[in-house]
Amino acid sequence: MKQLKLLTVLTFTTITFTYIACSNSAGSSSPSASNTSNSGGNTVSSGNTQSNNGNQPDSTQNGGNTNNETVTNTSGGTGGESTGGQTGGTQGENNTGSGLSYGSAGQANGTSVMYVEFGSWPQTKYTGDTSAMSTDTSIVNGWIVHTGPDNKYYVEDGGNYYKIEPIKWRILTNSFDHDANENTPGKKLLLAENVLTAIEFYDEMDFQKKRKIDSVYKSMNNYEHSRVRAFLNGLSYIKISGTESSFENNGFLQKAFTAAERDAIAITKVVNDERSTKPDTIPADYDDHNNTFASDIKTEDKIFILSRQEVSKTDFQFDVYNEYDSTAVTYGTGNKRIRLATDYAKDKGAAQSDTSGYGATWFLRSPLWSNSSSVGYVEENGNSSRNEFTSNKCGIVPALCLE
Repeated sequence: MKQLKLLTVLTFTTITFTYIACSNSAGSSSPSASNTSNSGGNTVSSGNTQSNNGNQPDSTQNGGNTNNETVTNTSGGTGGESTGGQTGGTQGENNTGSGLSYGSAGQANGTSVMYVEFGSWPQTKYTGDTSAMSTDTSIVNGWIVHTGPDNKYYVEDGGNYYKIEPIKWRILTNSFDHDANENTPGKKLLLAENVLTAIEFYDEMDFQKKRKIDSVYKSMNNYEHSRVRAFLNGLSYIKISGTESSFENNGFLQKAFTAAERDAIAITKVVNDERSTKPDTIPADYDDHNNTFASDIKTEDKIFILSRQEVSKTDFQFDVYNEYDSTAVTYGTGNKRIRLATDYAKDKGAAQSDTSGYGATWFLRSPLWSNSSSVGYVEENGNSSRNEFTSNKCGIVPALCLE
C-alpha cells in the first residue's frame, strides 16, 4: 500500500481526506490510503461529520462495502460509482480507506490517477421499507434529512430517499493555473467522478434577444449569467422575467460542503474566452469558426464545470479530441470522459445510457459558435460534442481547486 499525502492547512481547522491511488491498467489493483493534516482545532471530515444524532454521511458505496475495504479492479471496466454495486471490481482485504468502485477514466491506457473524498451529496436511492425512516428531521448543510435504519442521513425528494454520501473526486492535475497567473503556484484541480445531478444551463428561450444586463444582450449560452453557474455557487442570476434568487446561498457549494471545507476551496478565475471553446489540440480537419458567444470575462468561482478545451487536455488525463478521426481512441468503454450518473442525478434528469461501458451526458461551459441556445457537452460514449440545448436538463460534473 502506498501512502499518498496532500496537506491542506487551515487556521484552527483540520480537514480529513480519504485518498485512493489507482494504478489503472486492466487487472491492476487499486489500493486505498487515508491521510489527515493537522493544524490544531476541530476536526472536520470529508464526510461532513455532524453533531445531529451522532450521524454522518456514509462512505460505504453501493455494493455493501465497508469503510475498511479496498477494491481490486480486475476488468478495466467502466464508470465511476455504480448505483447497482461495484463496477468491474472485487472486494479486497481490510485496509484503511473506503470501498469505492473506480471510474472509467482510471481504467484506460495504463495511466495512474488519484482520487479524494471531499464533501457530501445525495447519491444512492434507498430501496428498503420507507417506514423504517425516522419521522424526525434535522438540518444538515441546508438539507432536511431523515435518519435511516443504517443510522445514516437521507434526503427525501420526489417520494424517494437518497443517502448523503462522500463525493469522490479525481485529481486531474496538481498545478492548475487557477488564478490565470503563471507566476503564482498552481492548485490541485479536482473533478467529480460521477454525474451528481442534472439542471438546465439556462431556463428561458430568448431568440428575440430580450435578456439584457446593463443594456447588453446576454445569450442563453452565456456561462457568466447561466442557471448552472448560479446553482453551483449559490448565486442569483438575471432572466428576462427578473432576478432569480432560488439558489442564492443555497447552491451546490453551500449544500455539499461544511464551512471549513468551503474555506479549503480556492477561488478560480474561470476562463470563458474563444480558445476555451475549442479542443486543446485542434485537428487539421476541425470545423473551426469564430465564436462570438465566447467572453473574455473571467468569472471568479469556487465551483465550475469544465470547458471544451479542458475536457480534451491529455495532461488532465483525458483522451484527445477526435470527433472526426475514426482511427483515434474508440468512444465507449474506456473513454476517459465517461461518467456514470448516481441514482439522485438520474432521477433529477441525467440521461444515463443503457449501453454497457457508456455513461451519462454532462454539460460543458463552452458556448456553441453558431447558436445562442446551445453549449458543449459530453455524450454517453465520451465524445466531447458541441450541441446541447441550454433549456434541456443535462448532467452536472462539478470541478474545484483546493487551496
